[in-house]
Amino acid sequence: MVSEFQCPCHGTMRIQGWKSRTFFHAGTNRDGYWTSKDMVKQLKDDAIPLFEKLHPGFPSFYFTTRIYLIFDQSSNHNAYAPSAKIESRFGLKDKILKSVDERVILPGKYMGLKEERIWKLKGLRTILEEHGLGRWEEFEAKKKHWKTNCGKEANFDHTCCPFHMLAAQPDFVAQKTALHEAVNKAGHLFALYPKYHCETNWIERYWGSAKRIARKECSYTYKALSDNLDGFLDQVSPPDSPPLEIRRYYNRCWRYIHAYNDMNSVTEAFKLVEKFTSRRYRSHHSVTSRSDHN
Repeated sequence: MVSEFQCPCHGTMRIQGWKSRTFFHAGTNRDGYWTSKDMVKQLKDDAIPLFEKLHPGFPSFYFTTRIYLIFDQSSNHNAYAPSAKIESRFGLKDKILKSVDERVILPGKYMGLKEERIWKLKGLRTILEEHGLGRWEEFEAKKKHWKTNCGKEANFDHTCCPFHMLAAQPDFVAQKTALHEAVNKAGHLFALYPKYHCETNWIERYWGSAKRIARKECSYTYKALSDNLDGFLDQVSPPDSPPLEIRRYYNRCWRYIHAYNDMNSVTEAFKLVEKFTSRRYRSHHSVTSRSDHN
């Protein structure tokens, strides 16, 4: 598999063999499986440093350039760090963790002697009671049980169960994904493309173009694909010339985004974008006015 970051002005970002492209041989007996941790590492080690080197002079005394990193919707891009505040990671009662490799909600501290290195993960009840929240006494007075997770949509004030009450707390609501945290920590901007709208994601066109080339030129063996894949991708985003194809993909997708932003339907957005790709010139001598271009 391939993971890559594309820049609209450079295409595949690269400096003397250093690329924003990573190959990963997925499988139990190969490189394992691509996870959110791998994605964050590529972002920190390659994508952001390469962008900053290819756009010299930033940050400057007057202003700082900020990268607007946009990702598609996937489980890796929506994954949370092990220390993230996610309500589903908590049980009702406190829990002694068997090792520091287990999920620990930070900040935290050791219990007992330091050499024992024992972590305690607070339960839903402890956390809520420490903040003066919860309905345990109310239910116990009625000799009833306040169910840990109601299994339904939360009610209007999130008092239906401890699970939804914890999820509604400000620090849990504000919890960001691991990728989002990494981007913001580097001083840049993060966003996700909407689900089910691949027409707004221009890297999908890049993958599609590379796959078309691979189907034409590959001998359909794993070795041939592995040996030539880098070259197939470089044909779409060439290392020695401007990435004109990438820029067309970028412009086309942003036209879709602008069309949807104006509250157009899918059909209307498609027709608006097609105006820019279906235009045919009947004469080599006449030039359309500047106002006709976007």
